[in-house]
Amino acid sequence: MKTFSRPGKINAYNYLLAVSFLSTGMTAFLTFPRSMRLYDLGVSVALYGLLLAGSNLILLLMNIIVGRIVDRYGCLGNVLKCALGLCILSHFVYIFSDNLLILSIFLVVENASSKLFASFISEVVSGISDRRYGSGLGYYKLAGSIAWAICATASGYISGFLGFQALMCIVFLFSIVKMFCLFKLLAAYKMKTAGYEKKTKNVIPVKSILTPAMVNVLCMYTVMQLQSNGGFSYLQIYMSSVLGIDEIRSGYILAASGIFEIAIALLLGRICDISAKSLRIAISVGAFLSALRWVVLGNTEIGVPGLLFTQCLHGVMICTINIAFIDYLRLLSSNQSFGTAIGIAGALSSLGTMTASSLFGFAGDAFGLSKAYMGLGIICMAAALGYTLLDIAITYRNRNMNQIVAGSCTSAEKI
Repeated sequence: MKTFSRPGKINAYNYLLAVSFLSTGMTAFLTFPRSMRLYDLGVSVALYGLLLAGSNLILLLMNIIVGRIVDRYGCLGNVLKCALGLCILSHFVYIFSDNLLILSIFLVVENASSKLFASFISEVVSGISDRRYGSGLGYYKLAGSIAWAICATASGYISGFLGFQALMCIVFLFSIVKMFCLFKLLAAYKMKTAGYEKKTKNVIPVKSILTPAMVNVLCMYTVMQLQSNGGFSYLQIYMSSVLGIDEIRSGYILAASGIFEIAIALLLGRICDISAKSLRIAISVGAFLSALRWVVLGNTEIGVPGLLFTQCLHGVMICTINIAFIDYLRLLSSNQSFGTAIGIAGALSSLGTMTASSLFGFAGDAFGLSKAYMGLGIICMAAALGYTLLDIAITYRNRNMNQIVAGSCTSAEKI
């Protein structure tokens, strides 16, 4: 971890890793107990899916608008502060309210705000780790993986023995500390980038950003988010109602993915920094393994060893989404269009998540969650194969065009 020893980066990385730890820790604490809380209060699987879909519809619009605003006006810091502020408000309400309507509304608000924050914090990582962006994302994900391993394990104990309100008090304190760390991080980021609040003079049109390679990777990114946020949202319900695993044991199993992610994040970050070719291979392999996870999970006789294996594949999926895909987006875009690229990616992933959350919920009610998981895996494996073939074709075409251009330039110099 040589990055930490470089002068001027120590404080920035410390606060960056703290933000990552707190962000993922809150997600690990909150996601499954909240879904079970709403389920116990009378929210069906299908209705829960509709709530998530509504949240992602809001997020879809916000991503598109915010991405362009960040590139044009450089207000990245204010966007992150507002998103976190809405999360803090939602966590505060969840401590005291038992009203189903209020809890449902703030589920929508918190889900949209936390995902918006997660999308645009990657631009802060880019500013701090300009030359080794893959490794920077790897370190950021590493802190989150450690948080997931700790907090997902503790979540079942806290909610089971102390109650949901006690758990929400911890989440609220985490969010307050996260806001403090965010202020410190943005101050360090401002010094590193020499004026991130200034306006960008030349904002690249959206049409110029959407090259064939960019469209292909954005589509696959949408599929990855579809399975991550669609299938994963129902995992606690599936493990409890279908597999018969209690909250404490399921907490151990869910926490295992964080342990696997520790090694995966560091390895994948370094692989992404080797070359563009290694980055592309990592995405293709990660996409296929991510889809395989759901096929294995759909077997109701899977047992604890099989569930741990699927959590390892879950670690591959999360690291591929948060490291390899974001790194590839940055490679295909420029500094003036990275915010827009992130916004478009976030919007498309919201569209995929919105569709997946609702359709998966209805499919789970109609055919059972086991068959729904099997179908999700098969569809996503086909998508991974299609993405890989298109990526190879686009890369081959671009290489030939570059050779033609280079040959034309050489001929012109001879003339």
